[in-house]
Amino acid sequence: MEQRPGVLELLSRLRRNPLECWSAEFFCEPIVHIKLPLLDAYVLNQPEAIRRELMEKAENYRKDPIQRRRAR
Repeated sequence: MEQRPGVLELLSRLRRNPLECWSAEFFCEPIVHIKLPLLDAYVLNQPEAIRRELMEKAENYRKDPIQRRRAR
């Protein structure tokens, strides 16, 4: 399995083509945990998990004023 890029390589890929930042793991695993400098993030790839988290548990996620305005 391809390893995740380091910070410098990641920044280079982001500038060149953001889609290159996703390793094969992001497309094969149902849930991928990412440790970022300021927070932990999760990528969900299963439709049921996406629906459950974004629809049924929406109140668990903070939204900034712009996101709240667009959600109306």
